Amino acid sequence: MRFAFNPGGQITFGASIRNPGPSPVTVTGIAVDDGPPDRHMFKVARLMSNPVVDESTAVFQPATAALFGPTRVGAGMELPVFLTITIPDVAQASGGGLYFDDLAVDYDVLGLPRHQRVPMGFRLFVHSARLVARRYHHANHTTMIVGDLLPVRLPNSRTSGVR
Repeated sequence: MRFAFNPGGQITFGASIRNPGPSPVTVTGIAVDDGPPDRHMFKVARLMSNPVVDESTAVFQPATAALFGPTRVGAGMELPVFLTITIPDVAQASGGGLYFDDLAVDYDVLGLPRHQRVPMGFRLFVHSARLVARRYHHANHTTMIVGDLLPVRLPNSRTSGVR
């Protein structure tokens, strides 16, 4: 998934947290980054999940999602979640970006707290527009002007009317 880098803006996406183990778990928290929330690059602004209908049914539907709370996920089952994250309010180099492809999940299993990185099955990439440089030729000098956002049709020949 690809989103434009908009410092301080927000992105909402969905993922599914699967319990591949033989025992039920209780998912207690989900984030993009590990560590204390005040140190996270991508801050979670809103976390929603679909209720687990029963031990054999999971519904992936944003319209019916509710605010996340600790949720029991049976063995072999999935928990559909929807995260709204805030893009860091930092400068980004032209054509650069940030990405992640897993989530930090806190859960309890057999009464013991655990923490694990869980693959999302896709990469979420937040990119800044690539700037291109145009060359303008005039007499015996060349000038580079940077700042045109892609896509841009670059001229095949000299753009100056003077040769």
